[in-house]
Amino acid sequence: MFIENLKKIKQWLFYAVFCALLILILMKIDIFIAIFVKISGLLTPLLFGLGFAFIINLFSSHVENFLKKHLPKTKRMMKACRPIAIFITILIAIIIFYFLTIAIFPQLIQSIQMFAKQLPSYLKSIQDLLNQFFDTLKLNYVVNFTQSESWNTVLPQITNYLTKVLPDLYKNAMSISMVFLNVFMGFMICFYFLIDKEKFILQAKKIVAAIFPVKVSNKILEISQKSNHTFSMYIRGQLIECLLEGIIFVIVLSLLRFPYALLIGSMVCVLSIIPVLGATFVCIFGFLLILAINPLQAVLFVIVYQVIQQLESSLLYPRVVGNSVGLPGVLVLTSVFLCGGLFGIIGVLLGVPLTAVVYTLFREFIYFLLNRRNVEVVGNEVVEKNS
Repeated sequence: MFIENLKKIKQWLFYAVFCALLILILMKIDIFIAIFVKISGLLTPLLFGLGFAFIINLFSSHVENFLKKHLPKTKRMMKACRPIAIFITILIAIIIFYFLTIAIFPQLIQSIQMFAKQLPSYLKSIQDLLNQFFDTLKLNYVVNFTQSESWNTVLPQITNYLTKVLPDLYKNAMSISMVFLNVFMGFMICFYFLIDKEKFILQAKKIVAAIFPVKVSNKILEISQKSNHTFSMYIRGQLIECLLEGIIFVIVLSLLRFPYALLIGSMVCVLSIIPVLGATFVCIFGFLLILAINPLQAVLFVIVYQVIQQLESSLLYPRVVGNSVGLPGVLVLTSVFLCGGLFGIIGVLLGVPLTAVVYTLFREFIYFLLNRRNVEVVGNEVVEKNS
């Protein structure tokens, strides 16, 4: 009896301390947010390292298994397989990034320069077209506005604004160098983490088992395993699918003799990792680029782009990515906007698999409640299950 009362007292003390801490956090929320931001800033290299380790492990594990099958089965060679696999994976990633950089930036600068040269003639053509349209509708006050001095000073105002903004980029040199430093340190942490990944994962499991009860620990490990599976399948599939889609766009656009085929294909390869929004941005950007050369070809580009996108969604995406996410389309779009608004670019990239994990857990919880109540939904009726 005494032991049971002592357990209840400990339980109520735990709830009391938890509520007190929660109230304290809510009362001093600004201080805790500042502390959290400061700590997260200090832990940026570690976060980079864990992120790099997760992505690189998706591919290096396959390379490691391949090496273990085909290399001599000596103890030294088996031990060297993992560092070699990590090095090969990072080297391939750097080569792909290098070629994408070569393909994107020179042509991007050239296209921006060409677009800037064509911009005055574009504005003049738009102005003449608007004048004809408003003159046909006999809207003389609108015609007078488009012919006024304020319309003709739009381009100089844009130029002056850019002239003031661009020098501020030099002031951010220190922050850019810090980003490169964090990325470099992240790669170092990533390498050491991947070398002994089983050891770190086992230590994490021991920490969970030491803090939580057995049932809670098993549930946490189960959720972690499902999350790891969903994130792994989604990210690996998305990266492979983006690379294949970029290659397809380069080949098709080159065969149809569209300009900037390599640039557009490279941007598809990079930005298609962002669901929905990435493909839309590339389509608009490619349309504007080709519009500076040939307006009719720009319209044809949009048609070709949409055809390739539809074929990719129907044939390539299900085979490469599969049903790893399993989200309805409306939840995919909602997760991109919601997580992107809350967490920025990281939220945009990881919002879909994160929402998929939450969706899966919520669905399991609903089925658990239905089974607990011994009911099921049949059509428009809720009926009890047959015993």
